[in-house]
Amino acid sequence: MGGTAIGRDAGSTFPSALASLPTVGSAYNPSVEAIVALEPDLILIEAITQGHLSQVLARVNVPVIAVRATSVQDVEDGLTLMGQVIDQEEEAGLAITEIGSRIKAVMDSTTVAQSVLVLISDADRNIYAAKPDSYPGAVVNILGLSNVAEGLPDSGPFPGFTIFSAEQAISSNPDIVLTISPAPAPAPRLSDMLPRVPGFGSLPAVVTGNLYEVSSDLLLSAPGPRIVDAVEEIAGLLNPSSSVY
Repeated sequence: MGGTAIGRDAGSTFPSALASLPTVGSAYNPSVEAIVALEPDLILIEAITQGHLSQVLARVNVPVIAVRATSVQDVEDGLTLMGQVIDQEEEAGLAITEIGSRIKAVMDSTTVAQSVLVLISDADRNIYAAKPDSYPGAVVNILGLSNVAEGLPDSGPFPGFTIFSAEQAISSNPDIVLTISPAPAPAPRLSDMLPRVPGFGSLPAVVTGNLYEVSSDLLLSAPGPRIVDAVEEIAGLLNPSSSVY
């Protein structure tokens, strides 16, 4: 949209030109020292997962903008704000229009009235479900999927996610299971491991092939304007015969 990017977290890999920029650590736990060393004029963070950095960064006298990305409206509001800040309002408006038209095209061609369970595992192989107020939850909300983790308390290190047991999975009996594997290949995919996990492996959705691996880049590492790419990816998995995606 404009401005000059001088650094990124390790999960920010789009567009490809970002690969040449120095990294400041993981998206969820970046190094404040590395950020300050880059001497930025402006720091952009995601309000839910990186909101805890606001007070720390405020001490270094660099403006910080925290944008939410738990709905399309959040994303559009964030684009509008960034357009104003970097004097690229027209470009921001064009991006918002494109997001709206692409999501409308998905919704006009998709009829999904099913329940979904969105799972992610950590390095200790704990299994978490993404709630509606998480970024993955926002994506499935757009598609009209009913999230079986709705109403559960946050648990674990990240807001919007909850530890999810095999017993809970069996009780909720989702129509669709989506899995996200944070570690890059060749690390094993959660979708490959889940059929061997007691309880999860016997879920009808898993047994009948309604288990889908989704991109961690789109569903975990890149909350923001690429929300439309994430919506299109999931819609394409659930509607493989559609020509829209």
